[in-house]
Amino acid sequence: MTSQPSNSVQQPTLSEAHCLFHRGPLAHPGVLSLTNDYLTFRPTRTLDRIAGAKDVVIPTKDITQYSAGGINDNVDIYTEDETFRFSGRGALRVNSRLSSLLAQGDEDAEDSIRLLFEPDERVLQQGRIELFVNDFMAVRGELTLTDRRFRFTPGSGIDRMFWETGQIDARLDTLEDWRLTDLRRLLRMTIDGEEHVFGGSLTPELYNHIERLIGTGDTTQQGTNEVVLDTWKVQLRRGPVAHNGDLSFTPTTISYTPTGLLDAMVGVKGFSFAIEDISRIALRGWPDRKLMIRVGHEIHNFALPDPSEKLAAIEQLIRDRQYQLARRQTPDHEHLHQRCLDRWTSTIEFDEDEYIVLKTYACERQGKAEIRFGWLILSRSRVLFLPIGGPASQERHMDAPLEQIFRLDGGPRSRQDQISLSIDDKTARFLVSDREGIVDEFWSQCRSPSRIIAWDTLGPKSMARILGQCRFVRIICLGDTLVDMTPGMTVTHEAGVAAVLPGEPGSSVPTGTVVTVEIGQIEGIYQYDSKVIRSIPTPLEGVIPNPLGTHLLITRFPNELRLYNQRDSYRVGLEMDVQGSLMTEMADGGSWMSTNQHFASHVLDLSIGGCGLETAYELNEGDRVSLNLPLLDEWVDIRATTVRIGGEDPSNGTFRYGLEFRELTMAQEDILHKAVMTMQRTALADDDENEEGESEVEIES
Repeated sequence: MTSQPSNSVQQPTLSEAHCLFHRGPLAHPGVLSLTNDYLTFRPTRTLDRIAGAKDVVIPTKDITQYSAGGINDNVDIYTEDETFRFSGRGALRVNSRLSSLLAQGDEDAEDSIRLLFEPDERVLQQGRIELFVNDFMAVRGELTLTDRRFRFTPGSGIDRMFWETGQIDARLDTLEDWRLTDLRRLLRMTIDGEEHVFGGSLTPELYNHIERLIGTGDTTQQGTNEVVLDTWKVQLRRGPVAHNGDLSFTPTTISYTPTGLLDAMVGVKGFSFAIEDISRIALRGWPDRKLMIRVGHEIHNFALPDPSEKLAAIEQLIRDRQYQLARRQTPDHEHLHQRCLDRWTSTIEFDEDEYIVLKTYACERQGKAEIRFGWLILSRSRVLFLPIGGPASQERHMDAPLEQIFRLDGGPRSRQDQISLSIDDKTARFLVSDREGIVDEFWSQCRSPSRIIAWDTLGPKSMARILGQCRFVRIICLGDTLVDMTPGMTVTHEAGVAAVLPGEPGSSVPTGTVVTVEIGQIEGIYQYDSKVIRSIPTPLEGVIPNPLGTHLLITRFPNELRLYNQRDSYRVGLEMDVQGSLMTEMADGGSWMSTNQHFASHVLDLSIGGCGLETAYELNEGDRVSLNLPLLDEWVDIRATTVRIGGEDPSNGTFRYGLEFRELTMAQEDILHKAVMTMQRTALADDDENEEGESEVEIES
C-alpha cells in the first residue's frame, strides 16, 4: 500500500463503485476507484475514519494476482507484500475493468479479457437492466456504459433457457436513435437499424449519459424528473358523475386536469399528488372496470381504456420512484420511512428495546388487480408490513411473530426481488425495490431463535458458552459486518462483555455505536444487541497469552441473549468438481484469507455440517480451506476445516478428507439447507422413476 503522489497529473477514472473493504476482521464501506496507475479505496463514513480507517492506494504495477467470486462477491488483490479484500457487486464491476487493464500489458492474457475494454476507456455506468424480448417478457442482465460503447450481458437466470438473447456490444457512434417512453420509462435504442427496448430503474440515468455523450437524440425530452412520461385521456368518476380530463405522469407526480368546458364552469378543479404517497392501486367495478388510486384517506377513481395494462404501468412507476429515492440515500428517504412509522404508533406497540434489523419499501400483491404499498420491517421478534397511508387510510397492517413465518420457495423461475412467505396458512408476496441483495439479507435474518434468555438469569454453564474461545465473533451495525474475527475470543469486564480484537484501542468500532454481536459455537450462534461503551488495551495478564497489539472492545451488558441452533440436515451423495484453496492467517489473531495455493478437488457428499472431499492435494488435520461450491445457480464461497484424513487411493493417487463447516453465516446456512433439500428431493424422485421403470420391465418380461 502506498500514497498517491500529490503532484501527479489527475488521471481519468476508468471505473468507480461502492463496496466494502476488509481490514483484518473489520469491514467498512467506501468508494473503490481505478485509474491507469492506481486502485484506490476511500472510506465514506465519518465514524470509520474516526476509528482509524484510511485511504488505501494500490499501484496497479504492483498487482501480481487477483481473484473474484463467492457468495459475498469477494475480490482479492495480491501484491508481493500484502493482500487486500473488497466485497460487493461494486467490487466485481471495478474488477472487470481492472482485469482488462492488467491484461493489456500481458501477452499471455486471454483476448476475451484484454479486448473487453480499450486503453483509457472509462466506465460511466454499470448495473442491472432488462432487455425486452416482446411487449411483456424481459431478460435480466448487466449494463456497462463507457465513453465509447454500450454493452448488455444477459444474466445466467432461467429466462435465458426460453429466450435466445446474446450479448449486445455496440460502439456509441452506431447508435442511431434513443428515446425514453412510457410510464415504465422504457429506453428504445436503435443500433445498426435494429431497435432494442430496455427497462428498469437505471434507464433515466442511462438516457442522460447518452444525451451528454452524443447529444443528438430526441431533443424534445427534458430533465428526467420533469419530463411528462405519458398523458392519458380519462374520466374522473365521483359517484354517478364523470368528468373528462387528462391524467399526466412525471417520474415524481401524477396530475389530473379537467378538459371539459362544462366541468370548468361548475368548478371541477385539477389536482396532483406525489407518487411516493400512493398507498394502494386496484381495478374495481363490473363490467366497466375503473382504476382506483388511494393517496392517504383520499380515493380517486378513473375510467379509462385498457385498465389492466394501465395498472401494471403505474405499479412499475411507483416502484421505480421508491428505488430512486433509496439509491440516492437522501434524508427525504429516511423521512418517508419514519413518517410511516409515526402514523402507525397509535395502533402498534413498540417495545423500548425492540431492535429493527431491516426495513425496505415494498409492494404487496393481493391478487392480479390489487396492489398496496408500504414498508416491510423486520425486527428481532416479528415481521411488520405498514401501509403508507396509516390507519386513516383504512388499510390493515401485518404483524406476525417470527415463529409463524415460513419461507415459500417459488422455484428457479421466481423473481429475484420477491419475498414470499406464509403465516397461519395464509400467503403474502412482497416485491422489494430497495437494493441488490435485500431478499437474501431478509431471509438470513428472518429466523426465530430457539431460545431467548434474560441476561441476568444466565448461570455459570451458560456464561461459559459465550465467554472464552469461540468459532467466530461478528459485530454488525445496520446490516454491515464491521468485525469478522475467526476464531474469536470474548471475556467479561466490569462494564460489560468484551471482544478481544487486534489493533490499538479505537481502531475497530467507535464508542457509542449500536451493534449486534454474534458469537459462534458448535451448537449454534449466540446473538445480542448492545452499544459499544469503551475500547481499552488488553490487560497484560489473565486474558490471552500474547496481549500486545490487541484491545478490548466492550459492549454494555445486554437485556437478553438469543440462541439460533445449528440446523440439522441430511447428508446427500453427489459428484461435484470444485476448486479449493488453502487459507492463511493474515496476522496473529487476524482474519483468514485464501492463498495462491489452489487445488482441484471432488466433493463426494454434502450436508450443512460439512462435506467429504477427494483430492490429490495433501492436507493436514486442522488445515483451513476455501471451497467454491455451485449451489442453486450461484457460486458460494465456504470456509471449511479438515477434521478427518482417509487413506490414499493407489489407483489415482488421491486422498479422502472429512471437512467441517464451522463458520457459516446465516445466509450461507440458508442456501446450504435449501440446496441439500433440493438435492435430496431430486434423488428421491430419480429413485421413484427407476423403481417404476424396473417394475414396467418386469411386467413386460
